[in-house]
Amino acid sequence: MSTQRWRQRLINAMQTQAFDAAAQTLARWIDVEPGSAEPRLHYAKLLLMQGHYRDAFAVATNDIVGNDCPPELALEVINCLRSFSAHDAL
Repeated sequence: MSTQRWRQRLINAMQTQAFDAAAQTLARWIDVEPGSAEPRLHYAKLLLMQGHYRDAFAVATNDIVGNDCPPELALEVINCLRSFSAHDAL
């Protein structure tokens, strides 16, 4: 399946707040593209939305920042990490 189709499935699940379906989509996407940072970034964001702060932080710092991140995702990764800084400031 193409990256665009994975994104569309994820968007559809997120728009309907079907978080379990979104998590399943991301798990399959990560299995198919284990070296890709994009599904891991989306997974960290999903965990944040669900209030799983520590798990989201672990994914963001270990799985995304710890691996090669393509330049086109750099801004999204920075914004994701800023979410943790904003949370800590509260």
